[in-house]
Amino acid sequence: MGWFLCRSYSLGVYMARATLLVLCALLLGGCASFPQSTPTTPDTAADPDDATAPDVYLDVTSRVSTPVRDESISALKASLKDAEAVSQFTDDPSQADRILDVRLEKKPRSPASAIGPVITGFSYFLIPTYSTIGWTMEIHGRTQDGDTFVATDTSGSMRFWLGIWLIPAMPGNSPTEIRGQVLSAMADDAVAQLTRSDRYFLN
Repeated sequence: MGWFLCRSYSLGVYMARATLLVLCALLLGGCASFPQSTPTTPDTAADPDDATAPDVYLDVTSRVSTPVRDESISALKASLKDAEAVSQFTDDPSQADRILDVRLEKKPRSPASAIGPVITGFSYFLIPTYSTIGWTMEIHGRTQDGDTFVATDTSGSMRFWLGIWLIPAMPGNSPTEIRGQVLSAMADDAVAQLTRSDRYFLN
């Protein structure tokens, strides 16, 4: 009986340590991949010099964490301003020239990506593996009368390399910083697709 209790206790301690290592592994940062986009409209780009930027209302549907949502919307607004594709943002859809229905979702993780941190944790960081997390940003642009004139779809992901060998590479590769880079690239890509439509800008 004593041997059984001792064995159970040792197994419990080992599992607790392994779980802790897995959680620690998730804190290690890696490199990010660039977004891949799928334009859905063949419209040619409008010339901003011959058009007027619209007042824009953002109607956001989010299935991502609050930090990712806030960063994505902030990046989208910044990209619209940089592209001179917005006169001002409004909180009243009835006062907007263009309404952008923004849908944010988290890309499903593959089984291999989910198993990676477990393998690294049980090996005490000796076996390096990676885990990937990604998001999608889908935008439908419509007018006041509900006429949808453009649809965009862009995605991005970041990869975490896990392992004790990667500790020297951690400075400058924080997950938060890389996530911001990925979301900004997604927003830039989405705005490029939006402004490609000759119906986005006002005549």
